[in-house]
Amino acid sequence: MLGRSCAFLLIPLIALGCASESSPPASSMQIWVHQQGGIVQDARQARVDAAARPLLAHCQGRTVTIQVFAMDQLCAYGWPSGNIFISRGLVDHLTNQELSATVAHELGHLLSDGRLQSTVSLRGYPSSYDREVRADAAGIGLLQASGIPPHAMVTMLRKVADSVDLPQVKLAIDHRIAILNSEIKSTDPVVYQR
Repeated sequence: MLGRSCAFLLIPLIALGCASESSPPASSMQIWVHQQGGIVQDARQARVDAAARPLLAHCQGRTVTIQVFAMDQLCAYGWPSGNIFISRGLVDHLTNQELSATVAHELGHLLSDGRLQSTVSLRGYPSSYDREVRADAAGIGLLQASGIPPHAMVTMLRKVADSVDLPQVKLAIDHRIAILNSEIKSTDPVVYQR
């Protein structure tokens, strides 16, 4: 588990919590994590910690905890409490830079929204499209500040889109990728597409 004091230099951040398989779930978040199979305690967590470290180096003042949960779908969730959960499937399918992009996106929700009012998902929801675009943009800024190529956000989102069966979700992610490509084009000569 990665627990760090963290508040972004430019904007506030998102935080995360934990659930324990050995103790009974005490909150709706812990119940949810338990229903997803619980927390994964293996080398995946070390990869996520390493991928998050450069992002968190730009932070101070808030506690951030990032955990891997036992789900094979490619997804990540941020909770109003500030807890971030990255699925085992996502960790298994992404490069280290793409894992950093995942963390940056989830942190971007707090950076762009100030405070989450509901649980958010990396895949987004039709009613939260603008929030997802803002989180992507804030995440890109965090990646750039950390010296991580911003195209990692695009390639990560492409992998998530390719894993989804719902056409409306794929279309929304494709549109987010197009927006990111246009933003990245001004700072990075390489534009990544499908």
